[in-house]
Amino acid sequence: MARQKADLPLSDYGPIILVATHVDLSRAAKTQQGEWLCPDAQKTLETVQKHLPHVPNLMDVVIIMDSNVPASFAFKQFKVILGNVKQNCIQQTIGTWTGLLESALSWMGILRMDHEQFPVITRARFSDLLRGQVNLLASDEHIQELLNQLHVMGEVYIIDYLIVLSVPWLGTQLLGELLSTNFISHARVMGVYTAEDFQSCYTQCDSNCVLELLQCLDLCVQCDVDGEIEYEFPIYIQTETLNGLWVSNDANSESIYGGSRLYTSSGIFHLFKAIFSHIQVNLRKNLGTVYTDNSDLFQWSSGSKYCNMELESLITLEENQNSVQFIEIKVRGPNKQSAQSCFYFLDNIMGIVNKAIAQICPGLLQETHILSPEELRLYSENPHCYSPQIITTAIMEAESTLDVILYNPNTNSHETISQIVMFDDMDLAPNIQWGCALKVQQLPGPVKLRLCGFLDPPEPHGRDWCLLALRLGLCQKKIAALASQHSSHTMRLLTSAECTIGALITSLHELDRQDAAEIVLKCAPVFEVSLEHAQ
Repeated sequence: MARQKADLPLSDYGPIILVATHVDLSRAAKTQQGEWLCPDAQKTLETVQKHLPHVPNLMDVVIIMDSNVPASFAFKQFKVILGNVKQNCIQQTIGTWTGLLESALSWMGILRMDHEQFPVITRARFSDLLRGQVNLLASDEHIQELLNQLHVMGEVYIIDYLIVLSVPWLGTQLLGELLSTNFISHARVMGVYTAEDFQSCYTQCDSNCVLELLQCLDLCVQCDVDGEIEYEFPIYIQTETLNGLWVSNDANSESIYGGSRLYTSSGIFHLFKAIFSHIQVNLRKNLGTVYTDNSDLFQWSSGSKYCNMELESLITLEENQNSVQFIEIKVRGPNKQSAQSCFYFLDNIMGIVNKAIAQICPGLLQETHILSPEELRLYSENPHCYSPQIITTAIMEAESTLDVILYNPNTNSHETISQIVMFDDMDLAPNIQWGCALKVQQLPGPVKLRLCGFLDPPEPHGRDWCLLALRLGLCQKKIAALASQHSSHTMRLLTSAECTIGALITSLHELDRQDAAEIVLKCAPVFEVSLEHAQ
């Protein structure tokens, strides 16, 4: 679910199929037709349906197979299901089956043979070849439509301006090799290669062509090291952090601190490890575009230190005692006069991290917890985190946002919202939009999708989307219009309602839908920086 876009209509989500792969290790019985019968598999499906009612398109069948027998009935059944899924996807998404598409499908085999060693070409090259060998009169619009159709059908994979002509080659021969345990174990511990170095490690294709594709996939990034072009692969970095990267500076007691932690929603503990190398790629890209002078970036296997002039930040992948992964971002500046610079520096880094997460897992629910600046100043080993639901609830209950104070149980003291969010600089207040005051349309896509799962199904006491619409002030005519649509009623309600996120939370509490209110409190933004004021 995390890998799928959260802004799709529910009907467009790919079906989810549960596959039990090691039935040979169980006591399951087999029918005369070769079909396995396993009550545990059905119980697993029922458990998933119970705990994840919001997941769309979960198929009500479990494929039970012995993965060591590829010619079994279960494998054949699985192939039939996948074939039907692909056919339905093609029928629903490619639109009109044109003569150009028909001709292009026949031509693709020839094109792949001509580019067998490195089956990747640019969009411009594809257009020229298509016009020269298939249809001279094909317009740019026709070719764009064709490429979208071929991409949906799995005939090609499009990434930026490049077209991969063979998806199996991309997944098996290229990425399967470069991301294999064997290749990574022999990779350079610093993760940095010149084009010539990389060519000696991966000899199947021209290194410059491969590196161009890998940059588009965010697996590496080009950087200038003392005038020489090199390529950094964060996924290969095996070095550990250096001592003294983030230690107390007693000589500068005026330093100011701030930071956040990003958590995934409950039950999803280990996705950040797969995403973190993409975050490091984007940090390196940012170094060369946003901060060019007096900036530095040092990266190791589970972290990065990003500095800009006197500002410092530490971005690390951490894991707590319960094996829950989180990403921690800390920023410090030399004195109170650097508060605004620290605030925007932290906001920029948070934007880089969130963008990378959205690229890899656009459907991932995440929570932003804010670290205690006082404990950061004291270099506490495990500083207190103010959860988003605590902060947002306090803001909604306060007469004035700037009067909000929060209790820190670690220090048995209180910190103000200004200290926690604004580096204790009240002049930043006009530049901030608090989450509860944002329009409901500004909820993250994954939050909207989860609300659809909670509120679309009829509820025994009527506490579903319809009663919520009444609470939010929609008239009967508008509610009837929402009910007449085939798409998600809740999604349409969230699109059309003229209310704030705070009003939505209040209405959900009044309906006693604590499950839905809790997900909004946890995963809605605590605040956003006004773009017109951002530096």
